[in-house]
Amino acid sequence: MPDKVKEYIVSSKLAHPKKTAKTIYQEMIVTGLASCNDLSLSTVQRYISKNKLTIKSLEPVDRKAFEFEFANDCWQSDISVGPYLNLNGKKQKTHLFAILDDASRLVVHCEAFFSEGFPSLLSTFKTAVAKRGVPKKLFVDNGKVYHSSQLQFICASIGSIVSFARPYSPQSKGYVKTFVM
Repeated sequence: MPDKVKEYIVSSKLAHPKKTAKTIYQEMIVTGLASCNDLSLSTVQRYISKNKLTIKSLEPVDRKAFEFEFANDCWQSDISVGPYLNLNGKKQKTHLFAILDDASRLVVHCEAFFSEGFPSLLSTFKTAVAKRGVPKKLFVDNGKVYHSSQLQFICASIGSIVSFARPYSPQSKGYVKTFVM
């Protein structure tokens, strides 16, 4: 690949990190910088990937520390694999469901289950609400169990909002991750 093509790809990605390889490729063809016979889309894609010119690497994410002022303003929840138990000579995996209050760092409720399905989450959330009242917001990761329409409906019916962390961003839920790990 000629140096002028490499420079164009790098400068284009730095100026517009969300610009796709396909768009860059098409621009180079239209402007005459490259031809279809000399350069392929997959070559441009490989060059971008190899040189780490992806959105994740180019756009720094501004992470501001946040903490809600009052208890029950926001609860954070996460699931972790718990200890393995020997039951009747068989090893059984457990799943630890935890809900922490953002302002006070209080463990609202934590419970272990043999299943990581929605009924386990529902039981944990129901017990937490019975103990400490209704949260204004439930902040969760993007796990399949949290994307249940039933959870959205339950939270809406009790006056709570389900909010999801940015994908691949465990830093946003640091203290609940620390607790369940």
